[in-house]
Amino acid sequence: MGEVFEQRELLPREERSRFDDQILAASECLKSAGTRHQQFASLPIRQPDPIAKTWRKKEAHGEANARALAAAEVAQRDLKTRERQDKKQRPATLERVPEERMRRFESPPRQNNLFPHLQHQRDWQARARARARERVGTRESGR
Repeated sequence: MGEVFEQRELLPREERSRFDDQILAASECLKSAGTRHQQFASLPIRQPDPIAKTWRKKEAHGEANARALAAAEVAQRDLKTRERQDKKQRPATLERVPEERMRRFESPPRQNNLFPHLQHQRDWQARARARARERVGTRESGR
């Protein structure tokens, strides 16, 4: 740090002022970095908690050689059981929802050109119909 101040003393007055501003900005940056390091140092570092692996037989009263269930299968089975119990506890009547609370979903406006890759074919067909109308018109006027 002493070398920095020695360099500062060698500079003219205006340059010294700019250099002082740079020193203050750098010290603020270092101060914030030190604060971050202190915050990170205060975090406890330890081993993560082990994930308990639960294995359960498929049926408690089933065959002796039934395969064990993975944790995901056990969780899915427990969820279905809970849903079944919740469904039994719910009343059988339907809840009436007021109309103002009901949402009305509207589809976006339909685009005229749903298949842009077929546009040239539609243009050709329209021109062919127009030519056919012209031919029919000239035949009728010629009679």
